[in-house]
Amino acid sequence: MIKLKPLARKLLASVYPQVLKSKSVVVNLFADGPCNSRCLWCINQYSLSEKMVVGKLTFVNLKRFLDFNEDNKFPLITYGQSEPTIHKEFVPFCNYILDRGWNIEGIHTDLSSPFLKNDVFRTITRFHYVTVNFGGAKIATQLRNMGTDLNVVLGNLKRLVELSEGSRLRICVKMVLNRNNVDEAGMLKHKLSKISSRIEFSTAPLYFSVSDGSEEDKRLFFDRNLSTFDGRVDGRVPCREYVFLDGGRVVTSSRLRHCYGLIPTVRFNGDVVVCCRARWYGGVVGNAFVSPLKEILESDEYKFAESRALKREYVQYCKFCS
Repeated sequence: MIKLKPLARKLLASVYPQVLKSKSVVVNLFADGPCNSRCLWCINQYSLSEKMVVGKLTFVNLKRFLDFNEDNKFPLITYGQSEPTIHKEFVPFCNYILDRGWNIEGIHTDLSSPFLKNDVFRTITRFHYVTVNFGGAKIATQLRNMGTDLNVVLGNLKRLVELSEGSRLRICVKMVLNRNNVDEAGMLKHKLSKISSRIEFSTAPLYFSVSDGSEEDKRLFFDRNLSTFDGRVDGRVPCREYVFLDGGRVVTSSRLRHCYGLIPTVRFNGDVVVCCRARWYGGVVGNAFVSPLKEILESDEYKFAESRALKREYVQYCKFCS
């Protein structure tokens, strides 16, 4: 029987350290697109009905964004529905931002590409933190959960540790717990300790799911990630109060306990939204390539959108989010 540990603010503080302290801003520098992982718990693996925003940020718009906000700098989190390190612009864009005196708090990465160059790792060492996502401690489990090569990830992680010696970089490893890896946390922690004592390890429950997707997708998600016992889903989706099976149908609480995605987000095309997880065209409250972000975040339109997000009424995506 799977028992998932609720980490709540402890985990969030590890992953997004500045979000808890100030109004950090997620900037999807590398847009929504290529990813070399196929995580079983990722909502992008399921057939949700709305159209995704796909594209990439240009240098002209990046410069415009920084110019608009030069007098009111804020921490940046380079996050997106894709793998940042495989983008050609990762090194030049990040270094340009940092060289202009902005802080990049950190990134999420799977570190699964066998072709990463040292300049990618050196750029990461200029951040405050990096969170490396793992799917398990065994080669077969990593492949099943994320579709990536465990040995490549461990090798890249070792290179990052070596190249970051003497830097301020916090190196965090996160393993999302599902039915395939729940017994491997101790094993992965042991493997990481052999690489470096600097690596911070944590496990996470399934914060996001396709809880209001199609019945087919919901069953597929829970069959892949959670086991069942006497008709109850054995595990947690912390955003909701309950999840259970009723005659083979997945029933999810309509009440949102906590929203983990409510972070101001700038998309590659300048669209400003209140949620870092919403993937589609709805819910835009301004454009950061036209106006300073401070004006947008202080606008009545933005505050109204935030209030609707807390009620799961912000955009259609809220009904898909866990």
